[in-house]
Amino acid sequence: MDNAPNEIEAKLERLLKNVPQMEWVEIKLPTGADVKIRPLTFNDEKNIKTAFTLSQDESEQVIKYTLNGCVDGIDIDSMAIVDKDYMLYKIREISYGSTYPLEGKCENCKASNTLRLQLSSLPVNYAPEDQNHTVTLPDSKVRATFRMPTVSEEIFIGSLEKRMDNLSRFVVDIDGETDQSVIHAFLRKTTVRDVDVLRKEVYNSELGFEKVIVYRCKACDKENRTVLAINEHFFSAS
Repeated sequence: MDNAPNEIEAKLERLLKNVPQMEWVEIKLPTGADVKIRPLTFNDEKNIKTAFTLSQDESEQVIKYTLNGCVDGIDIDSMAIVDKDYMLYKIREISYGSTYPLEGKCENCKASNTLRLQLSSLPVNYAPEDQNHTVTLPDSKVRATFRMPTVSEEIFIGSLEKRMDNLSRFVVDIDGETDQSVIHAFLRKTTVRDVDVLRKEVYNSELGFEKVIVYRCKACDKENRTVLAINEHFFSAS
């Protein structure tokens, strides 16, 4: 019986001889930080697939827990949400391969188109090195300093209503005014154009992978667009 564990290890070594060793891969995040990621394990995959069957809040907690084991070099809670989303794409790429099949239905003729994307070749938008997170609002002419939402703050931006209500949370100052009560009141008294400009800067969704995929329908040659989303089908072999 004492030799049983050694026998199991010997058999596993033979069975797994062609399986590559799990290695850490260094990537650059859209906001500029360098981190290391590793492929998913069996338990990681089980957790992340289960996450998509849960409520939004529970799902975010499970995904965060999984990322904590797959990422080295950054605190998950304090990282920008755009970085977290990008890491999920890259972890999928190194776990299952770069090829990802995506279905697109033509808006013109309704034909189904199967696209085979190469995740490693998708354009990535990085924040400029001199980005200072300030914007001059068009109507009030004041300068607003803001910060990007972090993973720990996803609970505040889970819906359009929450994004509207919690915008002031991510504003550091308005023309030097740092009092949150002043900032909150300013956003409700200035123009909707001012608020919209600030909201687009705070919730910048352009960083990271280009998620809108443009393709031509194989049946009618009409140009179409579809979205590369992270869902229950994303974490699977092609």
